[in-house]
Amino acid sequence: MKLIARYVIFWQFFPKQSAGSSTEAYMAMHPIRRSLERLRQVWHQSIRRQLAWSFSLVSLTLILGSGYLLFRYQRNFQYAQSTEGAIGLAQALSFSSVSWVLADDVAGLQEVLKGATQTKDIKFAVVLSPQGEVLASTRSEYIGQSLGDAISLRLLTLQPEPHILLNASNLIDVAVPIKAGNRPIGWVRVELTRDTVNANLRKIAFAGIGIAVFLLLMIAIIAAWIARSLTSGLDRLAKVAINMEHGQAFQRAEIERADEIGVLARQLYRMLDAIAAEKKASFESSARLRMIFNTAHDLIWLKDMKGVYLACNPMFERFLGAKEAEIIGKTDHDFAGTGLADFFLSHDRRAMASGNSITREKWVTFADDRYKALLEIVITPIEDASEHLTGVLGIAHDITARKQTEIALKRESEKNLALLRNASDGIHILNINGNIIEASESFCAMLGYRRAEIIGMHVSQWDAQFVGADIGRILDQQFAQQGRSQFETRHRRKDGTVFDVEVSGFPLELESKPVLFNSSRDITERKKMEEELKRSNAELDQFAYAVSHDMRQPLRMVASYLTLLEKALAGRLDEDTREYLSYAIEGAKRMDQMILAMLDFSRVGRKTDPITPISSREVLDDTLAMLKPDIIAGDGAVEVTGDWPELVASRDELMRLLQNLIGNALKYHEPDQPPCVEVHAAATPALFRVTVRDRGIGIDPNQTERLFKVFSRLQARTRFEGTGVGLALCRKIVEHHGGRIGVESAGEGCGSTFWFELPMDTRSSRQSTGAS
Repeated sequence: MKLIARYVIFWQFFPKQSAGSSTEAYMAMHPIRRSLERLRQVWHQSIRRQLAWSFSLVSLTLILGSGYLLFRYQRNFQYAQSTEGAIGLAQALSFSSVSWVLADDVAGLQEVLKGATQTKDIKFAVVLSPQGEVLASTRSEYIGQSLGDAISLRLLTLQPEPHILLNASNLIDVAVPIKAGNRPIGWVRVELTRDTVNANLRKIAFAGIGIAVFLLLMIAIIAAWIARSLTSGLDRLAKVAINMEHGQAFQRAEIERADEIGVLARQLYRMLDAIAAEKKASFESSARLRMIFNTAHDLIWLKDMKGVYLACNPMFERFLGAKEAEIIGKTDHDFAGTGLADFFLSHDRRAMASGNSITREKWVTFADDRYKALLEIVITPIEDASEHLTGVLGIAHDITARKQTEIALKRESEKNLALLRNASDGIHILNINGNIIEASESFCAMLGYRRAEIIGMHVSQWDAQFVGADIGRILDQQFAQQGRSQFETRHRRKDGTVFDVEVSGFPLELESKPVLFNSSRDITERKKMEEELKRSNAELDQFAYAVSHDMRQPLRMVASYLTLLEKALAGRLDEDTREYLSYAIEGAKRMDQMILAMLDFSRVGRKTDPITPISSREVLDDTLAMLKPDIIAGDGAVEVTGDWPELVASRDELMRLLQNLIGNALKYHEPDQPPCVEVHAAATPALFRVTVRDRGIGIDPNQTERLFKVFSRLQARTRFEGTGVGLALCRKIVEHHGGRIGVESAGEGCGSTFWFELPMDTRSSRQSTGAS
């Protein structure tokens, strides 16, 4: 291939034949070009020859290149070996010469060099002093002289280490320092010829040339055989192609090969078979298209550029009331009225002018049965193979039923829209961005806008409570929620006034787009009632506190005077009178305890520690310290387990809650059974739960509802003392923190488990509870 490339380049440098010169004269003037032209003609006459020659030329190039590289490698290798041998010889002589140089013994040095003369290819070896004087030499005439050649002079300037002074193809000259310890005392210089190495390389070269010639002959033979094998069958395929070119019948020549020629042969025959099959398929396709054309339920027709019909199907025949043979060659004016004919012709011209399909709808009446239909007509310009406009193709589809369905759906949508607009609640539909796309009249009236003004408004334009990112967050939450969402906010009217509303809504899809169907309800009156109820409860708590506080003074006075009477008349009272007096004193004391309990009950949420972050474990430890006398007196035990985290609550209220529950567990037990109480706590990111389990007297499951009511007692006062306010106080504390409280018991004698749950952050819980 390189030869061909060189031939092409060489060809370009020769002048081209002029128009006036003859071929013979031109070739005579350029014999080299004539030879190259003949070579080119011979080259292009046969693929077989091209393959054989190319393979041979490539192989020759590879053989010569590989041989050259191998020879060069061998030469470098043997040269390196001879260099290492010279340095090794010089080092051996240097080592052997140290003592003789120190002794200045020339005879000893000569004896050392005498052994070097036996080395093959040695030219000379000398021992030099540091000043360059020859101390010993294989050539005795040099002894005592100073060598003045350039190599020797350069050696005296070099560092005392081995040096290659000359490295030629026929000669190697090396020098090694002679050292006594680390002190240089002279040089050993050895010069060798490379006659033996070069003789070996010549033998290798002759052997390589012989092998290359043999390989080239073998490759030429193999290349000729491969080229013949590869191109066998191409002649037959060429004849088949020539016959095809001239439109003559061809004889199929089967070629049983799996290579490219076999593939080419099979593809050629397949192409010939495909041409025949294509003709057959074209005929069958035309028949199928004609069948589809004739059986289609749509109206199909074909016109030329002047509006003359070229073809149509039976449905179009029904429309015009004539057969295809009667329609072909005529125009719309021959069958339809002027208005309908102009409609079709104008749209034909518009489609051809734009080069695109156009779609129109038209009510028509079929000529054969007077059937009225709404047709969706598509006019498409058609072109020939050269992309020249030739006419139009028309297809009309009956959309009467679809149109009637659309009209019914539109009426239903209008009815639903009317219901939405007239709904009593403030219904409004928001798109994904928070803009109103539809609203009821009541919502418009609620905000004081006309409907035309409110459509398109954003939530931020009427919501007075949430701003900026908060609005986006609430919208995202509503769209993400599967069911109904509900929250309270405040709306701003057009006149600037603000009112409270409760918004409820759910996401849905409208015309394949996500929307929010929201409803706003004015809760201004409800808010007023809630505030009034809160104020009334506060007044009631204050009243209860005042009454309880004021009642204690006369009650204490009654108890004091009764006690004084009891002491003053101790010796004069009979047994019944003393018992009656004792009942009166005990009643006054119980009444005082009940008033104190009522005072505690009324203080919850008013006169207690503020709600702040506290340690639940510290509160529990303080509670157990207060209850320690009761634990010791009853020979009881309290076991604490679980996780006691920090939470946000009122410290003294949590302490009273724990004190009441643990104190009850220590109190309500059988006399012969010491109280054993288990207090366990568990926490989640949102909730703090405490359980107080005892093994006491238990509770009838049917009576658990009464436990948390004020002054409600399940046990007789003669058995267990108490005011009946403790558990009611617990419930009020838990509810004040936005939590829950309850009790579980299998029955009397089975023990009880009281539990309560508080939010980890009571502040947020109370805010959300108030909002909901």
